[in-house]
Amino acid sequence: MSFIITTSPIIENRTITEYLGPIISNEVLGVNVISDSIASFSDFFGGSSGTYRGKLEDLKRTVLNDLRSQALSQGADAIVGFSIAFNEISGKGKQMFMATATGTAVKLGYNRLEFARKMHELTTFHNEGIFTDSEYEHEVDILKASVENVVAIESEKIEEQKRIREIAQKRYEEEHAEELRRKEEAEARREAERLEYRNKHAEILQIIEKEFANHKGDIQKLHLEQIDAATYDDIMPKGEISHYDIMRYFVAIGRADAAAKFYVDKFNLPAQDALQYLLAI
Repeated sequence: MSFIITTSPIIENRTITEYLGPIISNEVLGVNVISDSIASFSDFFGGSSGTYRGKLEDLKRTVLNDLRSQALSQGADAIVGFSIAFNEISGKGKQMFMATATGTAVKLGYNRLEFARKMHELTTFHNEGIFTDSEYEHEVDILKASVENVVAIESEKIEEQKRIREIAQKRYEEEHAEELRRKEEAEARREAERLEYRNKHAEILQIIEKEFANHKGDIQKLHLEQIDAATYDDIMPKGEISHYDIMRYFVAIGRADAAAKFYVDKFNLPAQDALQYLLAI
């Protein structure tokens, strides 16, 4: 059967079993404007020169042959979605025609109508006495074998695609399980770190939980002068405590001014920003 090139995305009575990908062909043909002026003049006045028409046909054949060669090199049986566009480029006394052709190379499945047609021909030849019984049976066996071979190849492709999907699914599940395991381990580490932190600074955290709410109103009573004059070295808790808990601890023991001063010194920001932050925590 001849190689099929069609502008349609489908081929009647055939099944597309595999899309091999898009293919494209570009061809340029130069034309000397001056030497072809007579042809242009003739075409303008309804003459029969057809010079340009012939060049466009040459371009069309060239890109078609190139597309077909590309598709065949990929093992394709057909090209679907074929399209071609022509463009004219002129300048400096020269003229060029450019053709761009595109399509999608595909593999086709078994043609059941073709099989039915051949079986009908064999039966007709047998009934008319052209084939003897043994010849008829032999030809039918050959036809069936060719069909079985095609079907076997298609089935093998389907099974291979199924195996590929199963491998991809298994890989995805393994990667997903690994990612979930890493997240669980990371969360377990964070939880362990939180527990260790709470155990290490249990006394400070208990004071915060018990007294912070009772002294939060002190923040609103602060003046900028109090913040500038405040100190906190004498009440700084020992150990590696978060800045957040240090400020909450200062507030909880009635030293909101020290909390604001700590914020100002730590982040090098104005006292007004410290007040806004303390009111938000």
